[in-house]
Amino acid sequence: MGFCVGANSEGSQAKPDREQRPDDAPPGTKDIDKDKRVDRGLIHDIKKRIGAKDWVGISPDGTIWINEGGKASEWGHISDWDRSDKPGKRP
Repeated sequence: MGFCVGANSEGSQAKPDREQRPDDAPPGTKDIDKDKRVDRGLIHDIKKRIGAKDWVGISPDGTIWINEGGKASEWGHISDWDRSDKPGKRP
């Protein structure tokens, strides 16, 4: 029984701050993976080009946000992200 408790406690650990939505992100901003307006391929391209290993979100108006040191940092509008650009470039 103690083994099960240990397994559950590991799985329920909170995510590090950098993997969570920053407190100063605009109201309604959510994890980009949960936004049904954005194609899965484009989501992966955006994350790859940003070099994001942490949280990436999208606000209701379509602005892309990332967590940089616990602060929300704007990375342009979803319509600015052309999949033909080179990785690592901001739109």
